[in-house]
Amino acid sequence: MSYLIKFAFFADYFKFIFTPLLITSHRPLYRKISETFFIYLFCLILSTSISIAVYYFIDTPQRKAEHIDLNFGYIFLSCFFLPLIEEIVFRLSLIYSRCNLSFTTAGLFFLIINNFLKTRDIFIGENYYLIRIISSLMISILIGIIFYFAYKKYEGMLAYFFENNFRTVFYISSLIFAFLHISNFQISLDKYLVYPLIILPQLIFGLTAGFIRIKYGFLYCLSVHILNNLIPTLIIYLYFL
Repeated sequence: MSYLIKFAFFADYFKFIFTPLLITSHRPLYRKISETFFIYLFCLILSTSISIAVYYFIDTPQRKAEHIDLNFGYIFLSCFFLPLIEEIVFRLSLIYSRCNLSFTTAGLFFLIINNFLKTRDIFIGENYYLIRIISSLMISILIGIIFYFAYKKYEGMLAYFFENNFRTVFYISSLIFAFLHISNFQISLDKYLVYPLIILPQLIFGLTAGFIRIKYGFLYCLSVHILNNLIPTLIIYLYFL
């Protein structure tokens, strides 16, 4: 019985996924860390199993060919900086505050501006990627500050909207997070029915990270996202070492 009680938090996890509610945990730090780890481990095993099944049993579109140079810059950007931006955009404002929403707005503009700039010839060369990122970051921070003051006029309306539409906001943010990963694959219209299966692991991670953010806090879901990106990066690095 005591063994089941220790893992009763899984019941909260599954209940939240199907009926999202604004809940928080007041458990001690070590309990939050251990529960977050076990929930992420479950998510990792489930997502990996689905990815393997889809890869071996379904004719999926090919991934976009990318040259990966496993230097410090790549590891920092893919395993630390990008998870931070994505968590700010998709998870931070699940708990509303004007500050959170301003950070989310800045992060969203960063993704848009950075994607726009990398299509320009001057930023394609690897010597310019830091210029692109720093430029995008400076512009998006300025936009975030502007929106912070702009949101003040509508703060009551925004707080009411987020509080009364939390379930919708939660599911939409998780779905958008998952669908953005379609860009990792070559677009093939004759295989459009396969795309939901391809991004299912990302959807499961998005829902899981959302639960962790609401129940345990932003730093916990950020840590899980960093770990989720770091694991395959280290595997690739050790494979090509």
